[in-house]
Amino acid sequence: MALHRSLLALLVASLASLIACAAPSDGSDDGEEVDNQEAHWDAQSVTNESESTHLWIVDRGIDILAHHGDSDPVAARAWGLMTNATCRAQWQQGLYDADFKAAYNNGRSDLPPNPSDVQVGLAGATWASHFYDPDTGKNYKGETSPTAYSEASAHLSLAKENHLSDGKAKGCYELGLALHYFTDLTQPMHAANFTAVNRPAKLHSNLEGYSMELQERYPLEDWSGPPSGTTRDFLVKTAKDSKPLFMEGVEAIVAAYKSYTGWRILQCRNIDAAAWRFVERQHVDYRDCWEGNAGVDAVIGKTLRFAQERTAQYIYLVAKEIGGDAPTTSGSP
Repeated sequence: MALHRSLLALLVASLASLIACAAPSDGSDDGEEVDNQEAHWDAQSVTNESESTHLWIVDRGIDILAHHGDSDPVAARAWGLMTNATCRAQWQQGLYDADFKAAYNNGRSDLPPNPSDVQVGLAGATWASHFYDPDTGKNYKGETSPTAYSEASAHLSLAKENHLSDGKAKGCYELGLALHYFTDLTQPMHAANFTAVNRPAKLHSNLEGYSMELQERYPLEDWSGPPSGTTRDFLVKTAKDSKPLFMEGVEAIVAAYKSYTGWRILQCRNIDAAAWRFVERQHVDYRDCWEGNAGVDAVIGKTLRFAQERTAQYIYLVAKEIGGDAPTTSGSP
C-alpha cells in the first residue's frame, strides 16, 4: 500500500546519509534493499473496493456465500451477518484500522489516512503481527507472537465474546480485525515472511499496487465447497497453501525480466540466476519490467482467486462456530 512507498522514501534518505556518493544506481548489482516491512494487500479506504484489496476480497467472499444461502443455512447466516448495515460498517472499519492503528500495526502512534513520509517514520509501525510462516510458526522477526495467526485467532475470540452472533458493534469490529489478519495470510509474501526489506526493493509495493489495478479482472464465481474443521485449523491451512504461491510469483517475475525487450533493457536485464536467487541478485524492482506480462498476471489472478475462496470459507466457519440467527438484513442472498 502507500505506506510502503512513504517509509521507503524515508529509509532511502537514511541509507543515503551512510553510503553517500558511493551509492550505486537502481540498476546496479551493488545496491542495497530499502523499504518498510509491510507487504500485503492494499487498504486505503474503509468503503471503496477500488482502493482496498482487503475489502474487495472480503466482498467477493460474501458474494460467494450469497450463492448458497438458499440451500445452506450456515452460508445464509454468514451472508446475513456480513451484510447487516450496522455490522458491516463496523467490520469494514476494523478491516481498515488494522493497518493504521498502532495497536494493530505494532507502531508507537496511529497513522492518519494517506500519511506523509515523516508521519510514517515517526509512527514506527513494523506490521510484524501481519506475518506468519506456517512452517516455523513465526513472524519475520522470529517471534511466535504476535503473528497473523495469533492476531486473527485473538480478535475472532474477542468478536465472539462481544456478541458477534447478535451483530453487536464491538463484535463486528473485532471480526473486521480478524478478517484483515486472515486476508494477510492469503498474500503469499506474508506466509513466506518475505518482507519489504528483502530485495528486490519496491517489489512489494509494486506488486500490491498492480494487484489492486487488476483485481476486477479476477472475480471468483464460486468456491469448491464449504470447509470443515475449526477457524484456527483453517488459518494454518490457508497459510500453508498460500506460501508456495510466493515462489510461483518469483518465477513468473524472473521469466518476465528475462523476456523483456523494452526501453528499460539495461535495468530489466537477464539476471542469469535461478528463480530462488532473484531476491539475491536483483536489488531494485522495476515494475516496467513485468507489468502486463501474461505469466505475472496469471499468478496474480490465481492468488486473488485463492484469497476470495479462502475468505468465503473462513467467514463460513465463523458463522458455523458462532451459531444462532444472523442479524436482520434487508433482501436475501
